[in-house]
Amino acid sequence: MKRGLMLIALAALLLNTAESCDAAKTTTMHIELTSEGGISGRGVGGITIDGTAVTAGDGRRECHGELTVDERDMLAQRVRDAHPERWKTDEGTGHPDQIRYTLKLSDHPISWHGEDLSVLPADVRALYTTLWKIRERVLGSC
Repeated sequence: MKRGLMLIALAALLLNTAESCDAAKTTTMHIELTSEGGISGRGVGGITIDGTAVTAGDGRRECHGELTVDERDMLAQRVRDAHPERWKTDEGTGHPDQIRYTLKLSDHPISWHGEDLSVLPADVRALYTTLWKIRERVLGSC
């Protein structure tokens, strides 16, 4: 009986430690998604995640918020799935008035032109999509 209780307690401790490690990874992450170019030359805004703090912009205004628990978990999964060491930046100039996006995860940037996400690696597409949804939520709340 005591052995069973000890195993349950140990399992609970290990589970709590794993969750704490994921939360710690999220609170220390730094991710930026910026844009430039377009007709105005200023892009369409972007988002910065610094720990759990969110700064979102649309080119006219900047809004601040916090990641929700679901967003934090989704973003942590996207970061775990990412392979930034494999990312290659589009060095081209793009077309006139085309938007240039730059995603930076820690010290690993990747840039591309235009809205055709099919040309991007799957991990970049997933990060971009998640970040843009968070950006829209934060912009909608200010």
